[in-house]
Amino acid sequence: MKNTLSKKDGFVAPKATTQQGTTHSAAANPPDWQRHMLAAWLSEWQMELRLRQVDEVGEHQVPSELNRGQQQCTDLGIEPYDKQVTVGEVRLLSPCVVPETSRPVYVAVLSDWEAGMKLIAPYGRFSNPGSTGELLTGRTHHPLRVLCLWNCVSVPDEAIASGWKVDDLNAKEIEEAWAAFIHVLTGRPLPPTLIERIGPPICNSADPRCQYQQEELRVTARLATQALWFVETGKLRGE
Repeated sequence: MKNTLSKKDGFVAPKATTQQGTTHSAAANPPDWQRHMLAAWLSEWQMELRLRQVDEVGEHQVPSELNRGQQQCTDLGIEPYDKQVTVGEVRLLSPCVVPETSRPVYVAVLSDWEAGMKLIAPYGRFSNPGSTGELLTGRTHHPLRVLCLWNCVSVPDEAIASGWKVDDLNAKEIEEAWAAFIHVLTGRPLPPTLIERIGPPICNSADPRCQYQQEELRVTARLATQALWFVETGKLRGE
């Protein structure tokens, strides 16, 4: 299934957005599945915060997770780079477009956008969805368990092509991701099969998930800026 939603359809892909859908009300008594999902997410978040406190070594002094990701691709016989970018691919982005990020950034290519552009959604860094804009994919591989549709960004094909293709989405996965994306943008109700696969709603600004979202927004904002700069100049900003 190939999606080709564009501006003419009344949608504009922002570089990053926190717009959430409205499937669930901010009820005082959320269902059990939401409480369990939120507890699992908070456990992962708290663990990350504790690890940040004990890790006092600068990122430039430790092996890059992205470099390890590249080595894994090499070990698997994946050729750098896969230049042909098509809708429905799962990609590991090259460090040249996310140079300040210390973790591998995997994305799903959701749609053609404008000429030479693709709409992509990043996969989350946790194994549980943290908000109504995050979808539990059903995949078991940790980096691909949660797709963050609230944080979609449109980038040039060349920026995506500078990374590695690691898998393909099947037709059902594309359909589910697209339904969750439209839900985030417009509030259109989710299919019943997806309701319990998205995260709990964020009901107030003191929620720690707001900090998490701000961190993730910085990743995609840098991605969009670096991607455009890389395509225009053939090198990283500041080189």
